[in-house]
Amino acid sequence: MADNLEIPFVRARWFTNTNGRKIDLIVIHDMEYPERMDAAEQVARFFATTSTQASAHYCIDADSIVQCVKDNDVAWHAPGANSNGIGLEHAGYAKQRPEDWGDAYSTAELELSARLSRQLCDQYQIPMEYVDAAGLVARKRGITTHKAVSDAFKKGSHWDPGPGFPMAHYIEMVRGPAAPVQEVKLVVNSPVVTILSHPSWNGGYIQVGADGGTFSWGAPNFGSLGNVKLNSPIVDGDVTPSGQGYTLLGADGGVFDFGDAAEAFEGSMGGQALNMPCVALKFTATGKGYWITAKDGGVFTFGDAEHKGNVEYRG
Repeated sequence: MADNLEIPFVRARWFTNTNGRKIDLIVIHDMEYPERMDAAEQVARFFATTSTQASAHYCIDADSIVQCVKDNDVAWHAPGANSNGIGLEHAGYAKQRPEDWGDAYSTAELELSARLSRQLCDQYQIPMEYVDAAGLVARKRGITTHKAVSDAFKKGSHWDPGPGFPMAHYIEMVRGPAAPVQEVKLVVNSPVVTILSHPSWNGGYIQVGADGGTFSWGAPNFGSLGNVKLNSPIVDGDVTPSGQGYTLLGADGGVFDFGDAAEAFEGSMGGQALNMPCVALKFTATGKGYWITAKDGGVFTFGDAEHKGNVEYRG
């Protein structure tokens, strides 16, 4: 298959398994979710855990794609086109104007999406052309929208990805040669203090700000403290051995757990008197304990972490 993309898989909770089906359509959606670098990962996690009976085949943001339902299975994304369609969810909102879909984030997102659509069109011999509601009723094959499906089959009222979505330009992108994805730079409110990674993230990583904000680049994001008032700035963090969570450390020794790190919580130094601020945290190999060290060399152990000794700094 030309232009192959490396796409992680996070299985959605709601879908219909099949032994194979004829795929005629690619259905474009928006997530009604902010244009964040971890949008694909967050919405994939939503599909994996939600009680709402909905799913899509792929979630796309500006730097990553996550598959949630296998192509040959039926995702629950656009009634009327579920049986023969592949649903693509994009970070953003149906209310976005053309200029909103033309900013740096959306440009990178649509370039990535177009590569995926071209790959799917090649694989399933889907025409690289737009199909409106009348075309859907006539059973034409191609690329369509959730709104067109709603208008054609009257089984829903969704109108995404909205009138501002640049469909004509998107079709041109699908037909055209692969374009390099534009690098997206985000301006943050607080200094970056550490970076998190894990072998299972395939080279992806998370930058962590002093305010607890987490910014994923090709890595899963399990949450942040960006909107939480902290008593002390974040200074470090570590990923659990499974790669399915992480803990952030405050200078006051407070620990904040996300994902499966919550299962490993064994205590913190938060609220206790310290001679000097804490500077680092590290999980044990089992993930059932961790060490915290302070600027003066003090070492605090939790869970199955063992104290072997420490230096002393009196500066």
